[in-house]
Amino acid sequence: MDLSVTPELQAELSSWCKEELIDEKHAILLVGVLVEVDVAQIENVAQKVKVWGRVRVRATKEGVSPEMLNVLCECRETIKPESVPPVLLPEEGGEPWKVLIVAEGDTSSDEFAEKLAVFLANEGKSMLELQALFAPPGPDAGSPESIIRAVGDLLDKTGRQTTDSSAYRRLRTFSGSLPTPSGEETMENWMDQARMMITECECSEKEKRRRIVESLKGPALDIVKAVRLSCPDANAQQYIEALESTFGTSESGEDLYFAFRLLRQHSGEALSDFLRR
Repeated sequence: MDLSVTPELQAELSSWCKEELIDEKHAILLVGVLVEVDVAQIENVAQKVKVWGRVRVRATKEGVSPEMLNVLCECRETIKPESVPPVLLPEEGGEPWKVLIVAEGDTSSDEFAEKLAVFLANEGKSMLELQALFAPPGPDAGSPESIIRAVGDLLDKTGRQTTDSSAYRRLRTFSGSLPTPSGEETMENWMDQARMMITECECSEKEKRRRIVESLKGPALDIVKAVRLSCPDANAQQYIEALESTFGTSESGEDLYFAFRLLRQHSGEALSDFLRR
């Protein structure tokens, strides 16, 4: 089994960290883990590398075959490249697990691989499915007809992607801090943009959640993290509702002031009850 590190895996790890809200400097990817290995065993093996500190499994995906998994783990300590072994040996024996971290540096090939991984994630596809697309499907694989069909499919997908991208502009940053910091959107403006994105963009629910998360920081990001922790299946609309219930106000300060000035004790109402009201 070939477990060599590829730019595609590097890009997939980087994209995966963003989806799961994990700091890349604390993330490792284990490649080639058998599906029957449970989470506790994986964490026990990973924690044998003492410099990583406590290790927790955060997510899994199908690997090079249905029997294999790619496992995303988060480490308590910052990952240093020199402390990363090339493989980990499972307790029950068998094939070693390849260890991968987000590589430092920025090359043109890495940029292309990252963009490709993001594109595939948006389309709900994997690298394996992409490889299958280029595998010869039959004896007429190299014929002019098959090439024309492949180019037509590619143009069709590219056209849909371009249409969606032109209809969507990146959400401005929102933190929920008051007064609104320079360069950030107010609550009302950000909500209008986010609702429009959810309604009009023809992208997956996963992509909508990602777009919301990437625009948040500070207290607002903490709220979404809490929602995700309590309800992993929460959709983009639930993210917005949680933010609105936390930071939204139905009345301005001026409205509240006048409402207070107009308060009057009701007939028969005790003074203590009036003061509490």
